[in-house]
Amino acid sequence: MVFTLGPSAHLPYFATRAGLGTITRSSDIVRFVQGGVVKTFRWATQSNLMATFNDSRSLAEFLLRESLDRLAAAAPKVNYFSLRSVGGAATLLGFDSIAHECESILQTIPDASFTAGVISNFPLPKKAPPALRKIATIDQLYSDHPPLTDESVAKYIRDCGNAQSHLKLASDRKYTDAFAACKSELDTEETAASQAVLGDIDSALDSACSVVQPDFRADNIRFICTIELFRRERWSDAHKLFDAIYPSQIGPDAAAQMALGANHRLPWLGYPFPDW
Repeated sequence: MVFTLGPSAHLPYFATRAGLGTITRSSDIVRFVQGGVVKTFRWATQSNLMATFNDSRSLAEFLLRESLDRLAAAAPKVNYFSLRSVGGAATLLGFDSIAHECESILQTIPDASFTAGVISNFPLPKKAPPALRKIATIDQLYSDHPPLTDESVAKYIRDCGNAQSHLKLASDRKYTDAFAACKSELDTEETAASQAVLGDIDSALDSACSVVQPDFRADNIRFICTIELFRRERWSDAHKLFDAIYPSQIGPDAAAQMALGANHRLPWLGYPFPDW
């Protein structure tokens, strides 16, 4: 079959013929009916995936709302870590309705879902701890995601450079020497990430294409560059890079991180370096 209208236009046909259920659509709202059960979620159209953001708050609202809709569509098999991440970012950035919806879903997740797939050498609780059904407190969120400034991130790289030569060189913007001093793929990624947050974003993107390997590390650099372009209000460049990586490379957790970083909050502890 040739998809002259794009695969999404044929979803109702496939759902019905395959016996999966019935899909109906009105505007950007989609309803999937199976066995009398109705699930409603927002249709991610090409137009809103290529949306133009004139400020970082509209970007954050878009990312958090789309992430919530994607998570809600998977309920009750929903990743509660991701829900808490999205809800936490929404709370910190003042999107109260999104935060409340995240917490409402957390309250309805079956207890078994919190430990599904977990491998442990000790008995797991049969009932989910109440704290996991709530978004972190605002005080905890402020502590975990302090203000992100050029000065704070430059100081962090300098401090890390006290123990790692490639970061010492990167903090001084001696990038050629910094890459030469790298002893691992992680070192190379950290050097390119330093370029991005120190404001040399174009150089960081060049590094992602030329020296950062493997591909997932290069993707990490592009993700950080997108945050930094939005944070520095380079809208045109930010839109181009965002359109290239969203939504394929940005799940709900990454969306929450981007929303925070673009709005001058530390996306994760240790930013811009990998947190794993």
